[in-house]
Amino acid sequence: MTVTEALRKIKEVLQNDDELIDYCLQRYGRRHRVYLGLDLNAPPEAADYPLIAIGYRSSYAERNLRRFVSSTVTLFVGITYEGQEEDEHGNREYTGVAELEDFATLVRNRVCQIEDLPIEVLGFEPDFPAPYPVWTGRIEISLKSVEQRR
Repeated sequence: MTVTEALRKIKEVLQNDDELIDYCLQRYGRRHRVYLGLDLNAPPEAADYPLIAIGYRSSYAERNLRRFVSSTVTLFVGITYEGQEEDEHGNREYTGVAELEDFATLVRNRVCQIEDLPIEVLGFEPDFPAPYPVWTGRIEISLKSVEQRR
């Protein structure tokens, strides 16, 4: 399996996952979108969320006349969420970061269930500060030793 094939498999699984679809419809009133790549000249707008964008960076190795690539796959995840709580002293908690973490956990768990995909989840990191009411973060996944065509 090439890196591109692995990324397309991740995209296909995430865009068609019933649990993710149901979760997003219930929580955000619309299906999530999945992009393979992201155009920074035309970034997603608030109406494009919930969103999962897939990108990667790679390193290469040669073994026995075969070329292998190890990649770090980044799943950019984002939601729009306007929730906040304030106490009597004016202290405020924007609850979108907790919502984002729930969404990211669901995405990460689904990717971990993909069969025949040699991965290891490296972690999740929310972006801070975030352009309220959009909340974004990144899930980093190691995709190991995938043979690359020459």
